[in-house]
Amino acid sequence: MTVIKLDDLVGVWRLHEVTAAAPDGTVARPYGPDPRGLLFYTAGGFVSATIEPVEGRAMVAYAGRVRIIGTQVLHDVEAGTPGYPTGSTQTRDARFEENGHLVLAAEHAHTPGTIVTLTWHRAS
Repeated sequence: MTVIKLDDLVGVWRLHEVTAAAPDGTVARPYGPDPRGLLFYTAGGFVSATIEPVEGRAMVAYAGRVRIIGTQVLHDVEAGTPGYPTGSTQTRDARFEENGHLVLAAEHAHTPGTIVTLTWHRAS
């Protein structure tokens, strides 16, 4: 896998897709077929993420510092909505697809074995 660098992340990203893959192979789209969200990375090492709520899902919003360890991106939360408390770290496996999309994935915090994948494309 390719190591992720901060320079690769810097800028504004729009949410393209959110999937949740359960251990039994079922895949859900918890934020629907057209999710709305923005992800900001700064050259100074800050991150801000917002995902618009949909029926049955709360708004996701947090901001803080970003760290990178190999292919993992860690968001150290300094302010966030419930579920993303100050002082927590959101760890994501990261990769870039050939089309330039940024893919961030992690195991769901409350559903062991379920992998939540967020796909982002650069905002234009």
